[in-house]
Amino acid sequence: MAVSLLLQLLFIVLLSPTFTKPNATHAQTQYCLESEKSLLLELKNELVVFNPSDSAILVHWNQKDDCCFWKGVECDDAGHVTSLRLDYEGISGGLKESSSLFRLNYLEELSLADNSFSGSLPHNISNLARLSYLDLSRCKFSGAIPSTLGNLTQLVDLEMADNFFSGSVSSGHFEGFASVEFINLRYNSLSGSIPISIFTIPSLAWIDLQHNQLSGKVDEFAMLNISISQLSVLDLSRNRLESLPDSFIELQSLSVVDLSDNLFNDTFQLDKILSLPNLRVLTLSKNHLSRLSPNTFPVSQSSLDHLDLSDNKIAGEIPSWIWEIGNGSLTYLNLSCNMLVGLQKPYNMPHSFHFLDLHSNQLRGEFPSLSMLKHPANVDFSDNYFEKFGILETGIDARVSLRNNRLSGTVPTFFCKAASFLVLDLSVNHLSGSIPRCLLENSFVLNVGRNNISGRIPDKFSPKCKIMSLDLRENSLVGSVPISLSNCSSLTVLNLSNNKLSGTVPTSLCKATDLQILDLSVNNINGNIPLCLVKNLPALNLGRNNISGRVPNFAANCSLQYLDLNNNNLIGEVPPSLKNCKLLKAMDAGGNALEGPFPCMLPLSLRVLVLRDNRFHGEPRCNKSWPNLQIIDIANNNFSGNVDSLSFSGWRQMMTDTVTKLSYKNLAFAVPNLNSSTGYKEEVSLTIKGAERDLVKIWPDFTSIDLSCNRFQGGIPDSMGELNALYLLNLSHNTLTGAIPKSLSNLTGLGSLDLSANQLTGTIPKEIAGLTFLQAMNVSHNKLVGEIPTGPQIQTFLSDCFEGNIGLCGLPLSISCVKTHVSPPNVKSDGETAIEWDYVFAAAGYVVGFGSFLWVLIFQRSFRERYFDKIEDVFEKIVNLCKKKKRRDVGKRVVRNQGRR
Repeated sequence: MAVSLLLQLLFIVLLSPTFTKPNATHAQTQYCLESEKSLLLELKNELVVFNPSDSAILVHWNQKDDCCFWKGVECDDAGHVTSLRLDYEGISGGLKESSSLFRLNYLEELSLADNSFSGSLPHNISNLARLSYLDLSRCKFSGAIPSTLGNLTQLVDLEMADNFFSGSVSSGHFEGFASVEFINLRYNSLSGSIPISIFTIPSLAWIDLQHNQLSGKVDEFAMLNISISQLSVLDLSRNRLESLPDSFIELQSLSVVDLSDNLFNDTFQLDKILSLPNLRVLTLSKNHLSRLSPNTFPVSQSSLDHLDLSDNKIAGEIPSWIWEIGNGSLTYLNLSCNMLVGLQKPYNMPHSFHFLDLHSNQLRGEFPSLSMLKHPANVDFSDNYFEKFGILETGIDARVSLRNNRLSGTVPTFFCKAASFLVLDLSVNHLSGSIPRCLLENSFVLNVGRNNISGRIPDKFSPKCKIMSLDLRENSLVGSVPISLSNCSSLTVLNLSNNKLSGTVPTSLCKATDLQILDLSVNNINGNIPLCLVKNLPALNLGRNNISGRVPNFAANCSLQYLDLNNNNLIGEVPPSLKNCKLLKAMDAGGNALEGPFPCMLPLSLRVLVLRDNRFHGEPRCNKSWPNLQIIDIANNNFSGNVDSLSFSGWRQMMTDTVTKLSYKNLAFAVPNLNSSTGYKEEVSLTIKGAERDLVKIWPDFTSIDLSCNRFQGGIPDSMGELNALYLLNLSHNTLTGAIPKSLSNLTGLGSLDLSANQLTGTIPKEIAGLTFLQAMNVSHNKLVGEIPTGPQIQTFLSDCFEGNIGLCGLPLSISCVKTHVSPPNVKSDGETAIEWDYVFAAAGYVVGFGSFLWVLIFQRSFRERYFDKIEDVFEKIVNLCKKKKRRDVGKRVVRNQGRR
């Protein structure tokens, strides 16, 4: 019986109209109106699709199919088009006033978002009088907002964010709005004051005017009946507003107010804003507040739970009434990046805090007690002057940062009483002693780097180990890397660099399958590189150790993005399997004993390559190029052949290209699902102006080529002039011949140029003197002739930069370019000696030139600083050369002595 009833019910459902009709909007007709189809096809022909492959909607519109079933189109029962969505269609070009779009009179929803329309929005948009939803976000419309927009009286949601709309917003734009609930005009260029008519729209709940150029005061609206306003969210951030009217507090429904990044100063009456009965979130960051006004309103009655006053100039103590807001219900407080020096006592922090940020102030002494925190909390006291630890209650589950303070002594044991720390950052302090084992057991992210911690890293990590990121860099730790770290199955980041660790790289780390970043650099670790580490890790740094052997083969599914093996004892060739690392961005293998040809198997993703101080040889001709390459240093090898074998014309990242640059970021490896502080800043060691420097952040604008100390020959190719974004170029100590190409004058961003110790001939092109950004230049020890060009920079360089060229003359050398006369002096008829005016002019010119140089040196501070910086650099280079020569002489004596034995 039950089965029979079920079958009858199923039969009824199958026959029901809602089941048989695939689209309820088409219940009355199968076809859209021909007139509507014609308008849509006409619109398709009007719109220009920049790339047809980007189109997923317009490309499918055709005369054959029912337009009500076209993508992006919906109709009502009568066949009228009521909804049109053309988002992300790759449309370019403008909309005309005569567009067929404005004849689709039954449209209720229109979205043209994320296209590339040009020009202004036509006034005929008002013809679409039935519109309730209009989305023109990210369409690149410009010009003024049409005054007819207010005629859309049925509009509920208006989205016009991320365009180039400019001009003032008048009351006329909103006069007809009676049903609007949402207005989004953020990220435009609107100017002038905010019109009062916005606040009189009775149904308006949300308005976003963020990131415009609105200035002055918000128009006074005290005489208007705004008490009926339903406005709940108001975002006026990133404008130029200076004050709010007193009647602002009449907006009783306000719940979220963002006034950040404006020009509000101490006239801002914070206590009156706090009196708004429904206010939950108030953001006033990045303004000009220098003090917190005295409390005249009983803040305990406030509903506020989120207060952001960061990035102001607030000085003095944090007033005690802050903690009383909402009768202790405040959950978010951000007072970071101010000038606060302490806490006004007595203070009773509320138990409700989930977020407390006081970083980058001038707080000192003992940091506030955290015993009141009962909830999982983000607490940031970093970048202050705290010297003592506060009290920490047991059971807390928090993210505590005390980075970059003045804390000293040992890590207090009360940290061990906590249930767990999501993040504990005690880095950049003066802590000493050993690492408490409990921190390693109770923390998910632990950073005690850059302190004076000593002793061994506690071993015997249990399988219950919670640690995900462990950073102990730049301490004085000894012993070996704990083998039991492999028990920490969630370990993702391990940074033990810059310590005194010894032993080998434990192969047990291969069992930590989640490990993504391993940095053991600058220690005393020896042995070979475990094969497994180059198979699974995205970032591996073993530089500046005593690691020996060969570079192991790379896995077929190699995930390496950053590989640093510099200054070890590695031998052999770079394995061909490196081609499998298709994501590799940076490789530093300098300072080893690697040999073989140039590693042409390097992937196209490469941005940084350092192979200096090895034994590579041959011509680096690869028949391919690396478009992303921005740093290449292959100095001090045995490379030979012509320089142009490197195919410079394909190095696009070293050329000025705004589109490309915008898509690049500094080289940093982010770890998903971890705090941003655990990110890994990739660095590389380069020799700049004779000294080795570590670039902690590799920015996309820093570009460098160092081919020095090899056996390159032939001329400097003209194609090098195409690298007009190049900052550092070093071709010194080769056997290059020919003239210095004029095309180098195209390198307008060049800061350092070294062509010394070659066999270059001819003159220095006068165009080189136009490189005004040039801070260092060296063409010494070549075969150059003629006068040194005159320019704003070139005469500031020391004469050492031009020595060793017998034919060069002119400043800054002491060799004059004026020809010397050898004929006897002319004698006048009266027996007096005639004046040799050539010598007079030459001397006067020298005096004027040298006097001008002295005047600039004495009275121009920036020139004086640069001049003496150059002297210091040259002195440093001379000292380094002397040291190298001394070491070389000592080495030779040792060899001789051994030979005599």
